[in-house]
Amino acid sequence: MCKELDVLLPQRKVKPKHPRRLAKRTKVTGSNQLWQMDLKYGYIASIDRFFFIISIIDVYDRCIVGYHIGLHALALDALRTLRQAMIGRLEIDNNRTEHSIKSFVIARKNFLFCVAPYGAKASAIRFSLIESAKENGLKPFEYLKHLLEELPNTRSQDLDKFMPWSEHIPEHCRTPKRR
Repeated sequence: MCKELDVLLPQRKVKPKHPRRLAKRTKVTGSNQLWQMDLKYGYIASIDRFFFIISIIDVYDRCIVGYHIGLHALALDALRTLRQAMIGRLEIDNNRTEHSIKSFVIARKNFLFCVAPYGAKASAIRFSLIESAKENGLKPFEYLKHLLEELPNTRSQDLDKFMPWSEHIPEHCRTPKRR
């Protein structure tokens, strides 16, 4: 209303002392990859006090993961709210981990026959590649086939394109997403 009545003075221009740097634009493909902290305040007229709300929002799900409501908004409150949100999003059990190492446990007796350290190292690399491919939603056989066909013709600067979480992995290596 004050703006409509032209009562307000023009807002001063603030010149920053150092240039602002923007964060890298990354694609958010799942929950728990990017969170946003929001701070709001309001006024309680009956007790003549301000109140504060700190919300932590998951950008992918667009849901509030944790919040704090109080008469102050200190850094300690924000930290406590962030911890509460992180603990709330952790998985309670370790079934995924146990399932991913099952193949390693089954093959453990075969490692007795790795005569040289090079054989043991090769087995460890193979298991690491296969389990990383599974965790990133890739078909292990197709992914390894793609690596063995493409890596010999690649420069060392382009190795990031072959990581299991890379967007450059072809679609035929990916497992179809379940609904």
